[in-house]
Parts: sequence; C-alpha cells; structure tokens
Amino acid sequence: MKILSINFGHDASLCIFSDGKLIDFAEVERESRLKHHLGLKSQFINEYLIRNNFSFENFDAICISSTQLWGIFHDECLKIQYGYSSLHKKLIKNFAFWDERLFSRGSENIKPGGFYNEHIAKQYLRCHTYSPLRRLYASPYLWKFDSNPKIIENFFNKHIDVLGTQSKEQQSDFFIPITIYLNGIEKPGFYIDHHAAHAFYAGFYSNGKAIIATHDGGLPLTCLRNYKDKKIPEMGFNSGGIYIFRKDMGLTPILSHNFALGFIYDSVAANFKIDAGKLMGLASYGRFQRKINNLVDSYIDGLFGNDFSRELNLKYVREILQISKTDNKIRASKTKKFLFNFENQITNFAIQSASNVQHFVQRIYVELISDICENIYEFDNTYKDVYMTGGFSLNCPTNSSLMATSPSLNYKPLPGVGDTGLSLGAAVALHYLIGVDVYLNHSTDLLSPAFPPSSLNAFSGKQNLKDLQMINCNPTTISSFVAKELVKGKVFCLHIGRSEVGPRALGHRSIIAWAGSENIRDIINDKKGRERWRPLAPICSVEDFPTYFTGDIEDARFMLTISKSKTSKIPGVTHVDNTARVQVIDQSESFLYSVLTELRNLKVDPVIINTSFNCAGEPVVETFKDAAKSFIDMGFDYLISEKDIFIKNNESMPIH
Repeated sequence: MKILSINFGHDASLCIFSDGKLIDFAEVERESRLKHHLGLKSQFINEYLIRNNFSFENFDAICISSTQLWGIFHDECLKIQYGYSSLHKKLIKNFAFWDERLFSRGSENIKPGGFYNEHIAKQYLRCHTYSPLRRLYASPYLWKFDSNPKIIENFFNKHIDVLGTQSKEQQSDFFIPITIYLNGIEKPGFYIDHHAAHAFYAGFYSNGKAIIATHDGGLPLTCLRNYKDKKIPEMGFNSGGIYIFRKDMGLTPILSHNFALGFIYDSVAANFKIDAGKLMGLASYGRFQRKINNLVDSYIDGLFGNDFSRELNLKYVREILQISKTDNKIRASKTKKFLFNFENQITNFAIQSASNVQHFVQRIYVELISDICENIYEFDNTYKDVYMTGGFSLNCPTNSSLMATSPSLNYKPLPGVGDTGLSLGAAVALHYLIGVDVYLNHSTDLLSPAFPPSSLNAFSGKQNLKDLQMINCNPTTISSFVAKELVKGKVFCLHIGRSEVGPRALGHRSIIAWAGSENIRDIINDKKGRERWRPLAPICSVEDFPTYFTGDIEDARFMLTISKSKTSKIPGVTHVDNTARVQVIDQSESFLYSVLTELRNLKVDPVIINTSFNCAGEPVVETFKDAAKSFIDMGFDYLISEKDIFIKNNESMPIH
C-alpha cells in the first residue's frame, strides 16, 4: 500500500508512506524559500515524487489536509472532486457510514490575505477548492467540561473499551472522500480533518496508548440542530480537543476544545502588527494585571455555552486590550536599554497587553487540560503520556506551566506540532481508516522526530564559489578551532547533516555563538534583522544542564519548554525574566557535544547561543546554496557545511 499525503495549507508539506513505513518527508518552505509556504504547484509535487523514484500512478491512495476554512490552492493540472467512487470501494469495503448530508462546503468568503496572497501569485495558483466541514460526528464525546472523575469513568466504560466494530465508523468522522486528478491521472483520496491530522501526528510517536491534546488558532463552528430527528446542541464539535489514542482502535475524541486561545493570541499580536511568537517574547518584559483573572473566570464559565462565537472571542480581545491600557506593570529596568530599538508600535501598552494575554491563555489552557488529563489518568493509570500538538503547543511558557501543574503525567510537546506536521498526521490517519498497519516511531534517536533524511541533496554546489573561500582545517581539530573562535566572540553558521522540522533549529541549521557575551546576542539579532528585545536560546550538554538551569532534562530536548537560569554567567541566552528555552544534547550530537567539551577544557562556561540559520522573513536554510547566500547577506564570521569551513573572500585567514 503506497500513500501520498499533502498539506496544501500554510506550512505546506508532503510525505510518502510505503507498506506502512515513512519513506520521505518534505517541508515545502525550505525548498520554495517562501516562509510559511501556502498552496502547491503540480510541478513541485511531480519533482518531489521523481526524486523519490515514484510517480503519481504508483499510489493506491492520496490524502490531503489544509488550513482550516482557507481551502486548497493549486493549479490547473490538479483537480479535486468531493465524493467517493468505485476506486474508494477497493480501499474500504463498506462505505455505508459516510453520508454527504453530514458535510458542507467551507465558507467562500475566508481568504488568507497578507503575504499569503504573494505565495499564491508567485506560484501562479489560479484554482481554489473549498474546504469541507463536518457537521455531525458519529463519535461519542463529552459536550462540556466537568472536573468530576466519575464522568470520565462513565465515558470510558460506555465507549472507549467497548468500541469493537464501532471503531471504523468513529474513525470516519475525520475523513471526507475525494477523487484527485493530477495531469489526468485519477486516484481515490480523502480530505483529513485539520485537528485530527494534528492528533494522528502525535499518534505516530505514541507507544500505542496516549492522551492527545491539540489546539491552535481555529474557532468553534456551529453544526446542524437536527439530523434524522436526532437532537444535538447548536455548538458543534470543534475537532481540536482531548483525544484518546490507542494503536488497536485509532483516535477517539473525549472533549471538544470549543475555545480559541490561538485566535485570541493572534488577534492581540495583530493589534501591534507583530506575530504571536514575538508577542510571547515581549510578554516577559511585563507582569500580568490581576483584573485578567476575572476575565479568565468569565471565559471559563461561558466556555461551553451556545454562543461562543468569533464575535465573543473578539470581545475578550477588546477587554484584554482595555485592561492593559489602564495601568502597566512593566519591568522598567529591563526595557530601558531596548526602548530606542523598539518599533513605534512596541510601547508600554504593547508590553502590558502581551503579559496579560499570555497569562489569560496560559491559565485557561493549563487549568482545563491538566484537569481532564488528570481525571483520565486517575481512572486508568496506563494513560500517563500526554502528547501536545497544534500550533498553540509552540507556546513554551504554557508548556512548562502545564508540566509543573500535573507532574504525575508525561507531557510531551513534539517538534512538528505546527501545521507542517499535518501531512504526516493525515497519512497516519488514512492507514487507520483503511486498516493498514503503520510503523509507529519508537526510536530514542534525538533526530527521529525530524523524519527521514530528505531526498533533496542539500550539500551540492560547493565548487567554483565566487564569494566564499574554504579554509584549511584538520577535521580532527575542528571542534577545538570552533571553541576557541567562539570565546573570541566569533559567530558560526552551521549547515550540518539533516535539517530539523518546524520553526526552530536544533544545531543542524543553526547560528551559534558563546553564551557568555550579551553583546553577541545583540549583534546576532541585528544581523538577522530581529528585534533586540527577542531572546536567543541556549544549547548545553546533559551533564551541564543541572549546573546552569532548573527543570527536567528530558523536557528540554526540542526547545519547546522554558527553564530558569541559575547563573548570571550566560547573559547571551538568559531572558529578562531569567528564563531560557534550552536545548539539551548528548553525545549523539557529536559535533556540538565536542564543541561544548572543548569550551569546558578552555575553562569557560560550556553553553552556546543557538538560533535558526535564516535571514529575517525567510525560512530556515536547507541547501548549501541557501546557506551560502544567507551567510554572505548577514555577514557572520564562519560557515561550516559538513566538515568544510568557509569565510568570505578577501578576508584574512584565521591562525591555526
């Protein structure tokens, strides 16, 4: 069984499975150089298949996913029709559970806007297939949040352990049959529900049994009031929520996330013309106001009411902004040195709004997620692992707060939690629907979540360089050379091995410097085109982590949590609130681990500044060509590509 999965939404991606095994994964922005790439040309799909020795004809089924309500942007060579055909019957014998009356086409009025319009124009994508929406779900799930553990016990006894033949029908909640034509070749396929794809992505890493929490910027949707004389609440099931994942039955929803914390966060950020990631960094420059707690209580009380609409969420956005105007609790001593560098819109009002909205969404998310997950665990302690997916799981302070609130559970945010992981999740989902075993990823290799090494040749083109020259350095002494130059204040760009997936670098497409210098942090931010108030992250070894930071080592593998700094000796990576987004490495990361060892031998603090290797507004570099261009544009000191070290031409050679 060969399956091709494509995410056409922002952070577009593709992956190939053959007989249940992941063959290849591609994060499209790394190749197109369009950050948060949206939409796909048929030419890109064909070229991706060719370099993996596949053609569209080879596949038994195609699955697609996209950004909620934005639809699918493509060219004339691709055609998508909703509905099932005789080809689907070869995949699934009984299609009686699918009923077209349970679905409707997505709104025609929602367009991506902004720089995404440039993505569409640059790719000449003139076709738009609207996203379908599920209006009624076969799966049982809790209509409202309840902290009573008995509710969970009753739900499990009634539904989870007696699924049997019902499981296939319940899995069908997340699929809409489609027929796909690429250059005239017809294939059966499925459109996979956005949040379910997030959740199945987490299932790929599960040992076979887990709780999954997924949430991003989507809004609640209204479903049908009646269907076949069945009365249902006006508020529909928002497929972001709490799921139970079991290898023997797939995915079962427990609780709908009929809230929109990502939407609220994005809306507050948009008020100051910055994105949510920047707002999260800015939040640390202030402290939340107590009035926000009253707003949180009001929000939670009304969370599962029938009118939790976009307008109501915008009302909370306005109230957060209004409270933020009345007073401020800014860390004045911390902001003073950066005020000259803040853009006009980054004022005390922006800082206070950032602090308030961070507290607002964090308290709601942590309170609800920890409560329901603890109740599940109390009833059945085999559900100890909680996988966190969806774009909201990129909120590092919230992740850390959740872990601290319920330490009895193993909370695990994953590297591809954003929409880039949707193609993988959609493919895993389709395997469950058609009854084909998928090889779940149980590897302890730290790079395993980066998926297989890309089929793209990332290291070609090092010959006949006009702007770079290679320097002579004995491969056995590279680590020593790098450590000595770091201590001198030099900055290295790394282009080593396979790239990492997602919006962060883990030492393979990174810019590194020594963390003992605060000035170097400012230089890196300036040359990357980043605001000086934005923090940079540290890399340290597993042995040194307890010396420099608080927290659990295992929670700090993928830069998705925060730790407290124990020392003032590493100002380059310590944020204003004394936190750091740490990446811990061991000897499996042989190059950087050896550099840290050499720093220790030099009697300096063995902590490295780490930030993604890209210019402002660009994706992280993928190929050597990308790396060389960004290195020259930013003007750092050295570029390392595998074991080769480069400097810009006409620079003095370093002393060995």
